[in-house]
Parts: sequence; structure tokens; C-alpha cells
Amino acid sequence: MKKETKNRLVVAILLISTAIVVWYNPFTSKLNDQDLYDQYIQIVSDTSELFQTHNRIEEAYFNESFGNKEAIHQHLGERMTDDGLQQLVSSLFRKEGPYLVYNDDYQIYLQEVHLTKEDEHSYYNTVKDTLLNPGLLLIQKEDMTFSREGDKIEIQTEETPVYFFNQDDIVYDHQFKRFGYPPVDRLTITFTFTEEEGDYLLDHFKVQSQSST
Repeated sequence: MKKETKNRLVVAILLISTAIVVWYNPFTSKLNDQDLYDQYIQIVSDTSELFQTHNRIEEAYFNESFGNKEAIHQHLGERMTDDGLQQLVSSLFRKEGPYLVYNDDYQIYLQEVHLTKEDEHSYYNTVKDTLLNPGLLLIQKEDMTFSREGDKIEIQTEETPVYFFNQDDIVYDHQFKRFGYPPVDRLTITFTFTEEEGDYLLDHFKVQSQSST
């Protein structure tokens, strides 16, 4: 084989090899903002179920439907990494005997409601910096920035306003104030996802509210 032909063949093999590497590199695929946003909405919506159907063991409140980590994993595991799920569980629950019971902030809120039968004004203050903040569902895709670094993808907002009610509307004003909602809050969030086989799994999250309620 002539030297020139051999060199051309080597170059061709290198180009083909490079093309194959790029073709099979999962991180070169285009980021689908809509799919990522849909996953974000679904996770926040599913998480809201973790603070419902309250019951008590002696003096500690827990969720009847999600009394252990296995139940939570079955509910949210396919949308989160192990680290993301652990962060979520530890932010809401603690282990007490065979059950997961709510952390102290939620215990205090539920105790206040139980004692007064109507004192629910501290609800928003309790959940505002967590995945339970209902304002997360009001953030639009257009308010977010999406970025990728390797297999990590971030959704971020910076002091994005979320409007809960109009103070001029007496009916909604009363209902929302009953649970401690402000008319408007500004949320700064960071959600970090890992892409695995085309699925976006939540790996870490941070929610910050500017509300002083």
C-alpha cells in the first residue's frame, strides 16, 4: 500500500471513530426544555401528596399513605435519583419507630391547627422554602433558564414573581390569607437533573422565598 494511501486510510478511520464517539455520546443530544419543564411540574405535583392524609402516632403526625421510605420511593423514585429522593425525604420527615413522621416545623403547624381548629395561617410560612410551595406550580417555562454541563442539567429562576391572589378580590383575599399566603411572592429556585437513558431525574433542589409571612 502506498504511503499516501495509507495515510488517507488512517485519517478516514480517525474521522469515522470520532463520528461514532459523537454519535453515541448521550450528552450531545439536544436539551428538550418542554420535557424537562413537564418533569419539573410532575415532581412538584406528586410531592404535594406527601403532606396530606395526616394521622397521629401518640404525639407525632405522619402521612397515612406514605409512612415509610419504600412508599415514597414507589411514588417518586422513577423521577428522582437516590440522592434527590434522600434530600426530599430528609427535608420533610424523620424516622420514629417503624414510621416516617413529619419534621418539627410540620409537627408544630399541625399541632396548632389541631388545638385551635382554625389557626392555619402559618401554612405558607411552613412550606415556602420547600418542594411543597404551591407557587412552584405557577412558575412558567418562560421564566426559567435551562443549562447543561455534562450529564447535569439545571433549571433556575431568580426572584420570579408568583401571584396568588388579587387583594381587591374579597373572597380570594380571605381564603388565601387564612393559610398565610402573600398576594405575591418571589421565588428563586435551582433544580438539578441527571439525564439517564433519555429521562430527566431530579438530583438536587433548592427553593428560596422572599416572603416575610
